[in-house]
Amino acid sequence: MTSEESGYCVLAALADLHHQVRSVNYEVNALFGGPSFDAVLVDARDRACQSRAYTQSLQLIDLAAPVLAVFTAGGLVTLSKEWAISDLLLEDAGPAEVQARLRVAVQRHRRAGLSGSGQDGAHLLLDESTSTCVVAGEKIDLTYIQFRLLSVLASHPDRTFSRDGLRTLVWQHSRRPPAAQSLSIAVRGLRAALGRHAARIRTVRGVGYMYSADPSPRRAESQTPSGKRSGPVSEEAAGPE
Repeated sequence: MTSEESGYCVLAALADLHHQVRSVNYEVNALFGGPSFDAVLVDARDRACQSRAYTQSLQLIDLAAPVLAVFTAGGLVTLSKEWAISDLLLEDAGPAEVQARLRVAVQRHRRAGLSGSGQDGAHLLLDESTSTCVVAGEKIDLTYIQFRLLSVLASHPDRTFSRDGLRTLVWQHSRRPPAAQSLSIAVRGLRAALGRHAARIRTVRGVGYMYSADPSPRRAESQTPSGKRSGPVSEEAAGPE
């Protein structure tokens, strides 16, 4: 991930290794729809704040690959626990060191993935600029209304939105008021698009809907209008802060 034309400009040692290198800009969406990859190298030689924020975004989508950052020697002063990386590399590292660090990072990441298999992560990433939705590392294709609906619900996880409140918030930029069944249709479409993650959209009988960060069955029984965790939220309280 770099603004350079080639990854070899960032880490020259890659030219001496037998790896396929693909260079893309600092966009989370750039990682989807292309060839698979075993590791992500983030160019952190300058723009430290941007690079750090980018690694944090990558952590949210739970990539099936480790993230390593490439620093200059002087740039190491910016390194802290806030960097969401598996390892680091200096830009002048030799081929043997680069190969060893990549191999170890990939092996550790795969072992961690196997030990956590079967668990449905709670990570959700919504990119308003590109209308990209990623749930637990899986990219989900949504229509504009479905994206708006999920964005509103997820803005307050585990809180209930009234049906009237959702209609106001989701269709606030629409020139025409939504039809009576528009919300129900949007919810069904959103659940269908989410597939195995559909359980995150809860129906609270007699009130409305909520987004559950933890869609496990043990929590379903508590989603009632009188529940402390999911009390009704009016349009005003549920609106963007």
